[in-house]
Amino acid sequence: MNIILHIVTIFAFVLVFLEFVSFFFRKKKALKKLGEKKKNLLAKHSFSFLTLFVLSPMLIGLVYVKKIDFFPSIILYACAILALEIAMRDFTTKKLQGIYEKGFVINNKIILYADIIDFNPFAPKNNDDSDIAEDEQYIGTSRLDIATESKGLIFVDFSSTDEKDQFLDFYNSHFSST
Repeated sequence: MNIILHIVTIFAFVLVFLEFVSFFFRKKKALKKLGEKKKNLLAKHSFSFLTLFVLSPMLIGLVYVKKIDFFPSIILYACAILALEIAMRDFTTKKLQGIYEKGFVINNKIILYADIIDFNPFAPKNNDDSDIAEDEQYIGTSRLDIATESKGLIFVDFSSTDEKDQFLDFYNSHFSST
């Protein structure tokens, strides 16, 4: 059982290393999918991902040094790797946050314009030709509900109402006819 735990520990450290290396591939893949950046969006800064970058490998090392039993070790390794995966996604999307020619990145979400079905789908529609639904609860807020084909309903919080309005203006001017 001891040799198996050594192998699993080595495998966990390899996965942690691969998580760190995957950042460059994730960023490159996302940029290829999104196209050219048209406008920056203000990112909400959170340094929790830095803590997870440090604590995840430390947890794996601590579990190994403390000689915890096999199954609790597996669970703790999985938690460390999952936490690192979440932190890596957060870090990647924070670096990419903005409006692109084929989509936009905000709140750790990559949303393609081709995937958008409707904005604020539960709100009553305007009488004009606009695709954007207006509801009193959304006027004056930075929140926007987006119905997508692949991800369902997504709730997006922009940093300000001006930023939300800029995004909607950009979307309407480039994609409302499609």
